[in-house]
Amino acid sequence: MNILVMQAAERALELDPGLSTPWAVMGIIASNNEDYISTMANLDRAIQLDPTNTTNYLWRGIAYSELGFQAESIADYKHCLEIDPAYANCKRHLSLDYMIVNENELALSLIEQLAKYGFPVLDFQSQFLQRLISLDHRLAATLILLSHFDYDLTFPVSAVLDAMEFPERDHSRGLQELLNWIEKSGSTSALFSTQFASFKAYHLLGPVPSQTRWVWLRENTGFRNSDYFAPMMRKIGAAAYWREHGFPPNCRRLDGEDFECD
Repeated sequence: MNILVMQAAERALELDPGLSTPWAVMGIIASNNEDYISTMANLDRAIQLDPTNTTNYLWRGIAYSELGFQAESIADYKHCLEIDPAYANCKRHLSLDYMIVNENELALSLIEQLAKYGFPVLDFQSQFLQRLISLDHRLAATLILLSHFDYDLTFPVSAVLDAMEFPERDHSRGLQELLNWIEKSGSTSALFSTQFASFKAYHLLGPVPSQTRWVWLRENTGFRNSDYFAPMMRKIGAAAYWREHGFPPNCRRLDGEDFECD
């Protein structure tokens, strides 16, 4: 599918080099292909060509967030909302990044606004359930988690949320419940990164480009300090981007190609 979309974008630029959307689309495809250097270059080009296109700012904001540059991502979402104050998806992603920088009241206020106007808040990314749990919103986290699995009551919701709420406990039994459910349902284990991280089962994490914003939550400091964090960042292409364009505020270069993040 990505190949066909890329070909369509390239063809569109052949017909009209001044279009911005094809550049933005190629930027998203590049992130899925573990190439954030091309992602950011293409999204920058898209915004240069059309600085009024809100979706371009949204997509670049998401990419910045995945790379750990929350100040830049928040600025892009705000710019998006300056152009179109009603753009719900920009508010949604702004709320997520507010959680990453621990502006929880601002995040929850935006979520309440979205719910008030009928935006599907249960579609809130499950990557951020850890923060809802830490804010004593377990019921909301339960509903969100269930919604991601079509309200399948056999999914081990309690085991997953207990691992998030009580990280100091032994959750090996709950982890096995999750693994059993994944095997029985035929699901792809790579899509359960946040759940595995909550169980501190870092060896089970499958790096999925464009689904890594959860690593920047303060609740995942343990993962960032583990031996599994740097290989994931290399795998998805974030480390290559950092080496060329600079590291995010809580990361730093070490000797050679090594780095560390707080």
